Amino acid sequence: MLPLVIGTHQQGAFRRSLAYWVGDGQLTQVDNMIDLRVRLESWNGSFPKPAEWLAAEAKARREARRQVEQMANRAAERERLALKRQLEAARLRLKRELGRYLACLDLGTEDLNAVLHQQMTRDIVGAERLKTAWSKLGGYPEWEPELIRELDQFTQSLLEGQRRARLLGKELDAALEDPRWDARLSA
Repeated sequence: MLPLVIGTHQQGAFRRSLAYWVGDGQLTQVDNMIDLRVRLESWNGSFPKPAEWLAAEAKARREARRQVEQMANRAAERERLALKRQLEAARLRLKRELGRYLACLDLGTEDLNAVLHQQMTRDIVGAERLKTAWSKLGGYPEWEPELIRELDQFTQSLLEGQRRARLLGKELDAALEDPRWDARLSA
């Protein structure tokens, strides 16, 4: 048994190998080729005791497993946060497009949820689209004052033809079909 011991662990896409040098009753981690070269040049040719070698291998495997588990946990947490941000971005886009749609109805922006409720209960083609938006948003959204100001400015800048085009709902449909909503399936 050579004094160089390597322990490896793999979990999915994550893999870690650790090297230790066993000699003279000591166990030293080998971090790079320079460390290994120094150990080889100073090696007197004696082999480690089998018990020391096996203990070093077990330690290397345990440490490799611990590090792989940390890497996998960090990656899973990053993925979870990224999915959460994707959903929040899709939600914000839908809320903004819903607000623009409702503001283009020229019923005022003082109580957009009342306008939304009124439009959802009407027998119009867009009612289903609005119900879908309401459902994806998890109910009636909270309309922040900054967003209300933005919606007022937006509708004031539109020409009549642009306002009517907005009421066709294509922008709202695009926000409803945003592929980031699919992140919900994985979250």
